[in-house]
Amino acid sequence: IDLQVIADFADNYTKSLHQKNVNANVVIRDVKNAPPAQDVHLVIAANILLNQSHETAVQVNLKTALKKTDLTLTGNQTDPVGKAYLLLKKREKRREPIVIHITEKNLSWLEGVKTALKTSRSKDQEVLFVSQDEKTLGSTIAGYIFIQNKNVSKFDLSVQFYAEQLDKGLIAIVLKARQSKTLSTLAIALSCLNK
Repeated sequence: IDLQVIADFADNYTKSLHQKNVNANVVIRDVKNAPPAQDVHLVIAANILLNQSHETAVQVNLKTALKKTDLTLTGNQTDPVGKAYLLLKKREKRREPIVIHITEKNLSWLEGVKTALKTSRSKDQEVLFVSQDEKTLGSTIAGYIFIQNKNVSKFDLSVQFYAEQLDKGLIAIVLKARQSKTLSTLAIALSCLNK
């Protein structure tokens, strides 16, 4: 794995990384005037708003900034001292979904799954499994949504809330009570977003 640290000056990072036996390339760059990196899998930023005035920091519109950079917010968490941690993911081209409603009561939906999985790759579609109001299964062409909240609207691709969840590009989304739990491809909890 190649590791590159972008900083406005290298001294602090070079010494610390060397002491920890971390082989990293430290690059000096002003990230306020140029993107920090191209063609990378993960970018971690720290204290990016600390040097700005409070008025400037408040004016940052995250939704607009993410659209301009082709990123989407997949999770956020605030620690006890008030530091906010955001997990951003590169927005992927949305494929036309095939929606399959699944139920424990009858397994007739299984035939639809077989057909959908066979045709989805050739037609550049994604398969979405939707289980609503039932107790509760991805690859790069399949995802699932479990809706365990009787108070939310019926699943429909045209409902903005569901569209926003799908835009995160995650394999699994579990909607319970007043929160949305999203899981990564490794099936570990990434975030707990209060809705």
